[in-house]
Amino acid sequence: IRQALAIQPRWAEAWSNLGLALLEAGSPAEAESACRQAVECDPAHHVAFTNLGEALHVQRRYQEALACFGQALDLKIDHAKAHLGLGRAQSELGQREAALHCFICAVEYQPDLVSGHFHLGQVLYQMRHLEAAKSALRRAVGLDPRHVKAHVCLGNVLHQLRQHDAAIDHYRRA
Repeated sequence: IRQALAIQPRWAEAWSNLGLALLEAGSPAEAESACRQAVECDPAHHVAFTNLGEALHVQRRYQEALACFGQALDLKIDHAKAHLGLGRAQSELGQREAALHCFICAVEYQPDLVSGHFHLGQVLYQMRHLEAAKSALRRAVGLDPRHVKAHVCLGNVLHQLRQHDAAIDHYRRA
């Protein structure tokens, strides 16, 4: 990616991809810098705003992340990962109702988004909507049977519903 940027330094998508790669490599500050460069190159690049929001979220800069995810959604309202990111930041700030709405939008726009179903189930569990949480978390583990956190959360929900054998099964799968 860096070689491509040496040739085309104003290529927003390459900057955004570099930011995502740096974020996945555990360098959120460098990821933030690359994503800011992407946004500067193309202020209409909704994915760059989403990636920037993710970099800020990892750094626990939730208010700034909210603004970035909001900007991404202003550019592309059906961008599921921006809804997911916005919901995660809202959840961190204790805004569960708003987060719930975002997670619902995320899975409506992208029904196979495992993390969307997981976070939806998690916030429903926190709000004590256990049957709805169970449904969302079952969808998450159905899409990704190796999603450890979803199995644990589903186990917690099933335990609260007094479905102990099923809870134990999910704890074991985790």
